[in-house]
Amino acid sequence: MIFSGNRGVVQIQTGRVHNLVRARGWLNILDAKEEGFSLHLKDDEIAETWVVRRPIREGFVICLEGFDNRRKTVIQIFGRRQEGETEPAAWHSLTGALLAG
Repeated sequence: MIFSGNRGVVQIQTGRVHNLVRARGWLNILDAKEEGFSLHLKDDEIAETWVVRRPIREGFVICLEGFDNRRKTVIQIFGRRQEGETEPAAWHSLTGALLAG
């Protein structure tokens, strides 16, 4: 699940990423045809990333958060899950590898 926002809107995507394209300093997800979703992220302006455990009723979820140089949230990425379900084991492996890095 990808959450990305600015002052006007927050985009939320819970589908698969099909078309990832880097162009002129932007990381683009061009999935309008497959998922009805497009994202244009200036990822070279992400100053910090954090792996965060967020509390929920069932325990916690793990989020990868990216911040700009003003400490504003640029992007949040979660493992895809339905409410009441646990996160995928692959997501735990991926975020665990980031922490071990």
